[in-house]
Amino acid sequence: QARAASLRKLQYQLLPEAAAALYVLCMTAQLSDFGSIVVLLQIAVFGLLVASRPAECLQIFLRWWPLLLTPIIAFASFTWSVIPAESARYGFQLLFTAFIGVLLASFLPIHRFVIMVFIAMMAFCLLSLASGRMGHSAEGMVLIGFTGSKNQMALAGFTLFISALATFML
Repeated sequence: QARAASLRKLQYQLLPEAAAALYVLCMTAQLSDFGSIVVLLQIAVFGLLVASRPAECLQIFLRWWPLLLTPIIAFASFTWSVIPAESARYGFQLLFTAFIGVLLASFLPIHRFVIMVFIAMMAFCLLSLASGRMGHSAEGMVLIGFTGSKNQMALAGFTLFISALATFML
């Protein structure tokens, strides 16, 4: 029973790290076939993070609301928008993304976040290479992996390189 309690405590402590790695993976992947699943996964992890620490999340929101003011206004703009459905959707996406960023920045020290970005990008790049998914280019077929674009694949590789360098420097 003590072992189970210590395992739950460890899971609770590592939840922000797992959430950060999962968000980096989900935001990097551009798979049209699984787009809805990726978004639902992000919402589920966010819900789990908030449900596990509701008081802390509320305290973070109340402390950092000025930083979230622009996304809040963007979301509220659906009330005066000509296209309210689209304004609400994109405003909510901006608010959701900004709040996740504030939560993760509050829950994780920078060195742990950098390590999580490195781990997530390493896994993503290896999976993209293993997928062998190719796309058309002026020079012929090029690797697009799970990004859907050679330029996005280059950005994933660059992010992996920079996060690896930062992890090494820690």
